[in-house]
Amino acid sequence: MGFRIPDPVRPSSINYNSIIKGTVISLAISIAGSALLGMAFYFTALSESTLPWFAYAMLFAGVLCGGGIAAKNAGNKGLFHGMGVGVTYFVLIMLIALIFLPSQATFFTVLLKFIIALAGGAVGGILGVGLSD
Repeated sequence: MGFRIPDPVRPSSINYNSIIKGTVISLAISIAGSALLGMAFYFTALSESTLPWFAYAMLFAGVLCGGGIAAKNAGNKGLFHGMGVGVTYFVLIMLIALIFLPSQATFFTVLLKFIIALAGGAVGGILGVGLSD
């Protein structure tokens, strides 16, 4: 019975392939969800003033699913894998937005999207590890 020093976190313990797979799935869910959301706004009487709330919900749901899948595939460190998906997704979306809509980004909206992506990835990662074998 002695004092045991815990092992440090090793960078190799992060499964980058799982993060990439989760990010691709998040992007696919977001694209499909955006198409469905667009059709819903076109064919129904939904007010366009609610569009930002639906977009934020779509962002959270897409990253949640991608983070969950990444953590489930990795089998451990769900918070890191999920947040990795959230950060990677956010960076890709911001790069795309800066290319196509360079003057549309404000600090508050960028910060809000970052927080939503990070939270969605974290929750999805935690759930994903719970669902892993």
